[in-house]
Amino acid sequence: MFASGTIEAEEVTVAAELGGRIVALLADEGDEVAAGGVLVELDQTIWLAQREQAEAAVAQAQAALEAAQAQLALAKAGARDEEIAMAEGTVDAAQAGLEAAQGQQAAADAELKVMRAQLSAAEVAQTNAELLVTAAQAGLDGAEAQLSAAEAAQINAELLVTAAQADLDAAEAQLSQVQAGATKDDIAIAQSAVEGAQAQLEQWQAGPDEETVEIAKLNWDLANITLWQAQLERDAAKGFPGTPGYQKDLADAAVSSAEIAASIAQLQYELAAKGAADEQLRVAQAAVSQAQAQLDKVKAGARSEEADMAEAGVDAAKSLLAQ
Repeated sequence: MFASGTIEAEEVTVAAELGGRIVALLADEGDEVAAGGVLVELDQTIWLAQREQAEAAVAQAQAALEAAQAQLALAKAGARDEEIAMAEGTVDAAQAGLEAAQGQQAAADAELKVMRAQLSAAEVAQTNAELLVTAAQAGLDGAEAQLSAAEAAQINAELLVTAAQADLDAAEAQLSQVQAGATKDDIAIAQSAVEGAQAQLEQWQAGPDEETVEIAKLNWDLANITLWQAQLERDAAKGFPGTPGYQKDLADAAVSSAEIAASIAQLQYELAAKGAADEQLRVAQAAVSQAQAQLDKVKAGARSEEADMAEAGVDAAKSLLAQ
């Protein structure tokens, strides 16, 4: 439930013990503060000046008192009664002035103590506030680190679920395929593999034909011509004085590539002319047997142990996904 309205609170007027100019405001409107806490910091310049003035007044009054006392001593030594009375009056006035100056100095010292106490309290409050800010920042950093770790864990969990679902789908597809048995396409593919392996075996058993040998011979001749052209271009490049070094290197590389191509063409021609070796015939015969065995397996369908294995794969995938 939501509601709107106005909250009324008691308004408090805050006043400093001493007047002065504010140099620092340590709390804003709406902040929660403790009793006795420092809210503002006042400028001490005026009180320091007043204290210095009071000290100067005390020193001046002390000097006046000493002078009056000296004058009184002189008067008592050989003056008339009225002169002595006047000197005594001067001494009393100087004494009163000294006491007044000392009172002003004491008041200035008291005000300065108050200001220094307030300043110390303000510094302590500032230090505490900085410590609170530091602690809050550390808490925020820790919370952000925990959030990042939680997000990373969530992402990892989602990836694991996705992978487990993919494994389950694959296992179910494999089980369906095993239960359904081989399709016409599966049999056709296996039959095609048998026919291809048999055709390769028969071709090698028949030996090389003239057309294949002739094509291999022509390819070898073409590779030799290409090599000869590359050698001519290399010799021309190296024989010309103004040919840059990189072009000479490219010409050498072209000759090397042409030499390799010619060697490969020569080997292909020799293999075509010689025909299949006994080892190649054995490999071809093994390929035919393997293809025929695969065709027989596809036609026969899945064995019971293969079906059991496929079902076990589905059960394992479901168990992993449930975790």
